[in-house]
Amino acid sequence: MIIEYEITENDYLFFNMYHFENSKTVKNTFALIRFIFPIIFLFLSLRSWINFEGLNPVSIFAFVFACVWLIFFPKWMKKSVENRTRKIIREGNNKGLLGKKKLEINEDYIIETDQNAESKHKWNVIEKVVNTQDYIFIYASAVSAYIIPINAFKSKEERDNFLHRVNIFRGLE
Repeated sequence: MIIEYEITENDYLFFNMYHFENSKTVKNTFALIRFIFPIIFLFLSLRSWINFEGLNPVSIFAFVFACVWLIFFPKWMKKSVENRTRKIIREGNNKGLLGKKKLEINEDYIIETDQNAESKHKWNVIEKVVNTQDYIFIYASAVSAYIIPINAFKSKEERDNFLHRVNIFRGLE
């Protein structure tokens, strides 16, 4: 089965944001950063309040900082990752990353070709397949995947057939 599609900057960005939001390692690190600073600042606020026997500018600042961090850090971090990913994409020419692709799946391999390169993996190295509303991600490693926009398929039946074949080739059906 062969499908043809184009990967845009937005497609690549969506994959990176999806991975950022769903990676166990990233989630753990994100939670640590999100909560460690507020805990430290709440501790400083409490300590300052006790030492000065009441409210003071340091305790108020530390408390407000902790609350603002808890509320706004997730939005800031997501925006930061998005902006850095866009910068990275725009740093080079990315001929092998973006553009028109042809993906072929057969019993032995998944093969993606474009005008500059060919990527070929045996099915036993495929870690997982993720099916979102707008994309299919076929992970060839923990951090890289074949990005297939749903609009590459002419119909839902063609998409379902593709996913069925992928599962058969992976030995899951």
